[in-house]
Amino acid sequence: MKKISLIIASLLVINLLGCATMTSSYDYMPPKKAIYDNESFIDRPFEVVWDELVKKISKSFYVINNIEKASRIINLSFSTDTPVEYVDCGETTREYGKTPNISTYTYSVAEPSSYKMGARGGGMGQFPIEYNVNRETALEGRVNIFVAPEGDGTNITVNCRYILNVSASGNYEARNVFGTVFERGIVPRSNSEVAFNTKQDKNYNFGSASEPIYVTCHSTGKLEQEILDLVKQ
Repeated sequence: MKKISLIIASLLVINLLGCATMTSSYDYMPPKKAIYDNESFIDRPFEVVWDELVKKISKSFYVINNIEKASRIINLSFSTDTPVEYVDCGETTREYGKTPNISTYTYSVAEPSSYKMGARGGGMGQFPIEYNVNRETALEGRVNIFVAPEGDGTNITVNCRYILNVSASGNYEARNVFGTVFERGIVPRSNSEVAFNTKQDKNYNFGSASEPIYVTCHSTGKLEQEILDLVKQ
C-alpha cells in the first residue's frame, strides 16, 4: 500500500509539473568584420587644416583634453549612452520558458536589454530559479588625432580607445517541485568593462573561469569617420 501511495504521489508531481520542458538557453553571434578608414589625406596646407579642425572640434560634443600644435596631436574625450552606434560586440539570443510558451530575447551586446533566464539551486540543485535581468550599457573613451603635413597637403590619423561598461542587476524567484515560490531575492549589481582600440578585435569573458561566455568587441568606424569628416566638409 505504501508503494502504491508513492507511485500515486510521483504521478501527481508529474501531472502538476506537466510534460512541458523548461528551456533556458544562450546563443552568441560575433560581430561582422568592420571595414573602415581611420586615416585621410586632405589636399590643403597643414595650417589651414589644423585651424579648421580645432574650430570644428570646439563646437562638437567632444571634450578637448589637450591640443599640442608642435606635436601635431589633439586629444579628446567622449561618452555616450548609445554605445551600439559606435561599437559592435555581436548579438545574443536567449530563450526561456516551458514549451510551448518559450520567450525569445535577442539583443546587441552593446545595447541595454532585459530578459529572463533560468538555473537550478537549492539542495542538490533540484529547485528551478527564475532570474529577471536588466542590463545597462555606456561607452566612454579617448581619441588621439594626429595631424601632419605631407607634401602640399595634410594627413590625419584618428585612433580611439573605447571603454564599454556593462552593468547587470535584477531579481529572482525559487520554486519547489510543485511550482510554489519559496524564496525571492535581489540579484546584486555586477559591472564589467571591455577596453579596446581602433582596428582591434577584443575578446572578453563575461562569464566565469569555469563557465566562460566570450564576446568580441570592435569599433564600427563611425567615430573615426565622424572626426575625419570634420575637415572633409
